[in-house]
Amino acid sequence: MTAESEMFAAVVYQAVLDADVHLRGANQTAGYKPQDGQEALKLLTDSYGPWARSRMDICNVCGMDPNALRDRVVAMIEEKGNLQDMIARCGMRFKGAAA
Repeated sequence: MTAESEMFAAVVYQAVLDADVHLRGANQTAGYKPQDGQEALKLLTDSYGPWARSRMDICNVCGMDPNALRDRVVAMIEEKGNLQDMIARCGMRFKGAAA
């Protein structure tokens, strides 16, 4: 994995964390704003528009399928699952982040 792809994989990882915190209303870390979670959800789940295009670009750089990522996130939301569990179940590993 290149440094660029690692950076973009970290963006996906952080988006999943922010979306999870937003959905569960969990304790928020210092500096977290509700807008972070809302934007993360848009990045991860929008079907079209600028957030969907951004997901496609980010996923292309880090070798992920943007539609598969969206499908997994939407399925976890519908199951009322923990998005962080999705990372572990899908085998997504991110440098510097425990999955």
